[in-house]
Amino acid sequence: MRSFSDLDEAVVIDVETTGLSPETDRIISVSMLRVRFSSLQRNPNHLEGDTLDAEFNPRRKIPVAATRVHGITNEDVADKGPFAESAQQLRDFIGTCPIVAHNAAFDKAFLSAEFKRAGVRTLQRNKSYCTMLRYQDMNGGRRTGSNLDTVLQQFGIPGRSGRLHLADEDVRLTCAIAREFYLIDNGLISAPSNEA
Repeated sequence: MRSFSDLDEAVVIDVETTGLSPETDRIISVSMLRVRFSSLQRNPNHLEGDTLDAEFNPRRKIPVAATRVHGITNEDVADKGPFAESAQQLRDFIGTCPIVAHNAAFDKAFLSAEFKRAGVRTLQRNKSYCTMLRYQDMNGGRRTGSNLDTVLQQFGIPGRSGRLHLADEDVRLTCAIAREFYLIDNGLISAPSNEA
């Protein structure tokens, strides 16, 4: 499992999609937060960065099941452009930085698939740090109970403002979890004693 101890500048990401397949589904919302985790060595309580948030028209109907997760409807994105129009801007924002996400394989696969369709360089060479896998590793590899809400509760971090998964909110919550792992892996704080 990749330790968070060597993180410096990274981009925390979260995507909301029309479904679960990067090949057939599309991103309809993305939020990115570029932060310098190494600044936590000087100030463990302060982590800020540049953000980029965008919504896209997937050019297909958003299934009701997906809308139940993130609350985004076809009407909400009817006047938005397709992902391809913003692909280069999003890719440039990430640059060569590592990716940090909760279930990083999901977010990275979706972004890479969208970039490839748009003719933009994928994220294949960008390192990734997964807060979900790191949490599972902290709990002896146990996979159950490693969703974002449970991990937030474990660290005593206030959770979502409502039931919906909003990319801009989830990226900040994931960043808060990554901050904890960065501090733990650098020996600046101890891991929670009441591990799930």
